[in-house]
Amino acid sequence: MADDLDKPASTKEASPKRSRRRRKPKVEPSTDNPPSTKGLTEQVAVWREAAEQARVPLKIPEALISNDALRIVEKLNDQGHLSYVVGGCVRDLALGTEPKDFDVVTTARPQQVRRAFRYARIVGRRFRLVHVRFGRDRMIEVATFRAEAPEAREGEDLLVRDDNVYGAPEEDARRRDFTVNGLFYDPISGAVVDYVDGMKDLRNKLIRSIGPADKRMQEDPVRILRAIRFAAKLGFELDGKLERAIRKQGAKILRCSPARLWEELLKILRSGHAAQAFPLAQKLSFLEHLLPEVSQSMAQSEDAHIALLEALDALVAERGQAPDDLVLLAVLVLPLLPSESPRKAL
Repeated sequence: MADDLDKPASTKEASPKRSRRRRKPKVEPSTDNPPSTKGLTEQVAVWREAAEQARVPLKIPEALISNDALRIVEKLNDQGHLSYVVGGCVRDLALGTEPKDFDVVTTARPQQVRRAFRYARIVGRRFRLVHVRFGRDRMIEVATFRAEAPEAREGEDLLVRDDNVYGAPEEDARRRDFTVNGLFYDPISGAVVDYVDGMKDLRNKLIRSIGPADKRMQEDPVRILRAIRFAAKLGFELDGKLERAIRKQGAKILRCSPARLWEELLKILRSGHAAQAFPLAQKLSFLEHLLPEVSQSMAQSEDAHIALLEALDALVAERGQAPDDLVLLAVLVLPLLPSESPRKAL
């Protein structure tokens, strides 16, 4: 489409009654126009120097690190970019467990990442990402560093609907949900870049919001589900401010799209720790907003729900993967049905 805009105007004579003017293309905040090579080099140098102040040495066994993620980081860095392994995989590596998925974050724009790898595809609307594939069943998600969401004015809705703005590495870390997920790992130097005290919270086994918890839950209420899932999965405690924010802002979960809520709910049911997550959601008075029928049923017969959730967790642990989505749904629905089957009633 960009090539079409560069073509000369048609030489065909236009009708005098209908002269057509070419519209200027709308420029989105996340434009893919990268800085010049000189500008990029200077910018990366500044960011590398800032990262030195936030480095925490961390010895991670090479066997735990994805070779695919390492190849992406090395190739992008060789092209003059700054790239890290990021997010939940860094959290898991720091805890000594092998991550299921690896993500990479970089200064390279999506189009630059796509051109750097043969099997790469740009995806996403809210924010563009690149899926880089290695073989049929291996994929690494690559994102560009993002800026923090702009401050809302007093009285404005805090729900973030558009955050398509590129930014600096520290900004990207501070816009993430929880400190334990805001860590960068440099596999070249073998160090964690920690702008948010995430390593401290890992040692203290604490899920803590980056920034004011009340505000962050309003910006994206799905973070409430994520906080509960991480606390259940890792066996961590919720920070007091975060717990109070969940109680206060829980009803705002209904403002999120059903597709996102269903996806996060499935992640909890597939996690192998559903028997810890749902009672925690009930304790925080959050389940009554998300699944009011399930919440009411748990209040009356919690043991029945816990028994099914524990059976599901055992099945996930035994198989190494979750059963079909219909089975997951049945675990929630079965306790809501009448205790007597129609056959027995007859």
